[in-house]
Amino acid sequence: GIIQTTGQKKMLMRANIEQPFLNDRLRAGITLNSSLTEQQLLPAADRVYRSMLTFVPTTLAKNADGAYKEDVDRRDLNPTAMLEQNQKHLTSKNMFGSLRLTWDILPGLSYHAMLSYQNKQTNTDIYLDKESKMAMGKNGEARRSAYEDTERIFENYVNWERTRTDHKFGAVLGYSWQENTKNNGFQASNINFMSDATAYYNLNLGSAPEGYNVLYGDETIKTLRMISFFGRLNYNYKQRYLLQATLRNDGSSAFGKNNRWGWFPSLSGAWRITNDLKLKAGYGISGNSLGFDPMVATLRYGSVGKSYYNGAYINSIGVVQNENPNLQWEKTAMMNVGLDASFFHSRLKASIEWYNKYTSNLIWQYDVPATKYLYNEMTANVGEISNRGIELTLSGQILQGKTYSWTSGLTMAHNRNRIEKLSNDAFKLDYVLTGGSAIGAGQTGGTAQIIKEGQPIGTFYTLRFMGFDNGESLFLNKDGEVTTSPVAPDDYYICGNSQPKLSYSWSNNLTWKRFSLDMLFLGVAGHKALNATLAKLVFTSRVSHYNQPRYVLESKQPFNDIRSHFTSDRYIEDASYLRLENISLGYTLPLNSKYLKYANFYLTVSNAFVLTKYRGIDPDIDMSGIEPGIDNNNLYPKTRSYQIGMKVNF
Repeated sequence: GIIQTTGQKKMLMRANIEQPFLNDRLRAGITLNSSLTEQQLLPAADRVYRSMLTFVPTTLAKNADGAYKEDVDRRDLNPTAMLEQNQKHLTSKNMFGSLRLTWDILPGLSYHAMLSYQNKQTNTDIYLDKESKMAMGKNGEARRSAYEDTERIFENYVNWERTRTDHKFGAVLGYSWQENTKNNGFQASNINFMSDATAYYNLNLGSAPEGYNVLYGDETIKTLRMISFFGRLNYNYKQRYLLQATLRNDGSSAFGKNNRWGWFPSLSGAWRITNDLKLKAGYGISGNSLGFDPMVATLRYGSVGKSYYNGAYINSIGVVQNENPNLQWEKTAMMNVGLDASFFHSRLKASIEWYNKYTSNLIWQYDVPATKYLYNEMTANVGEISNRGIELTLSGQILQGKTYSWTSGLTMAHNRNRIEKLSNDAFKLDYVLTGGSAIGAGQTGGTAQIIKEGQPIGTFYTLRFMGFDNGESLFLNKDGEVTTSPVAPDDYYICGNSQPKLSYSWSNNLTWKRFSLDMLFLGVAGHKALNATLAKLVFTSRVSHYNQPRYVLESKQPFNDIRSHFTSDRYIEDASYLRLENISLGYTLPLNSKYLKYANFYLTVSNAFVLTKYRGIDPDIDMSGIEPGIDNNNLYPKTRSYQIGMKVNF
């Protein structure tokens, strides 16, 4: 790890066995993969990241007596103490095994089967020392958890192929079954230890006072089962006209009992107009059963507080989730049209593709009347999102000589995301405010983004910054007037979004005699990021307590400004960047030996450099989920690595 006290050790084992039978008509295979990973992590990474930035660097790490220097009235803690006085150890064991069978029944007719099993066991151990300020008043705190995830898959299909002169036919008919079980395990905790020596190893050595609530964790066992019947037809005429049609009937236990099955067809074709020009098009519908709780459609009971019963307070059990028997698959319909072309005897190749993707039946939670339902929220299929875009790929042999060559490839993509629908007649939702964790102190009710019809995912929704006056930050209120006391979220405005206008990659391979040079550039342009990490640092009214960034001086930020850290478009930045992701220099040495043909020596640098105007640690911010583009003390610094190696060909 690049942060002290963190690190990882990993051992891997892979084995693959293939065995033919019956003159190669029957083939069986076994694959075994296993790994053991041990990690030393940070018990509360976000707090450690924050303290690394905010703790005043001119403060000594320790007092004269050797104790760590702390100020409990501050919001941050001594980062050195946080690393040394707290530990988190994670052990993960992963085992995967599969059996494969292929049987050539008749010429052109074959049967394929695969059975696999995966088991992952994760043990997490945490200990906060007796002196740790992350566990004040607990005199040492230990937590241990053990969870197991399993995945079972069975898939089999029949493949048929037949060629008649210029006509080639193909068909596939199959069945698959899959069952995933997650979070099968438990957690326990204890406090008040006599010594830190045993750390988390012996929970029974803690002496928790009466009334202590053991931390059992909030993970619950979840099982998802999916079954599919599928078929595919192929037709090929002289490699000039190609046609493929597929049909799937998928079932998932995650959905309501009335809608667990769904039909998903697709059709695609291509026309090779000439040897250098091909037109292709396709349309299909796919279903999604992942990314949400597999028990989302089930009536569930859970803890709803405490009740006084028989002279004592006990946990009360009540409904925490309504049943929705009509919950169904999220569906994505996609149409794409493309053109492939080659020029100059295939030295230059180009491909352009336009697509239109529309996702419907999106799953979300909606408020419902408690007079009609057992619980005041219902999970339902309502939302719709569209994605339209274009992708361009160019590749070519730019130079070619007897002792040198240069080949290059460029890929560019543009996507337009838009929320089309959030409500229907039964479930109403005007908008959803997200990103609340990115908001600093004194902004009750504040959020960072909004999900709203007509806007893309990742739309920033914050205050508009209007400069300073008499040492105070100014903002624009909902009436268009300048104010020093904005109200969240009433005075919020839409302030851009995190969706990039262009994503691209550029690869190059150059050779000269025995030398080779490979380079891969990655870039994103035309999008914004919320630098919430910087916003929380610019807290000039508490300058005596917090370290301040250089930006405070660069922006001429007044001191004693109690709203300098308020989230606004002031901290929404251009996050465009160009990164040299990988560069490798190689040299091939011919050995001309009976046993050794040649040796290749290479030097590789990963994350060589990045060009950006973004002021955060790294502009490559997480773009997944429904809160993309928020930098909120949640970026583990991207490393630069150097590798020197040698490959020998026997």
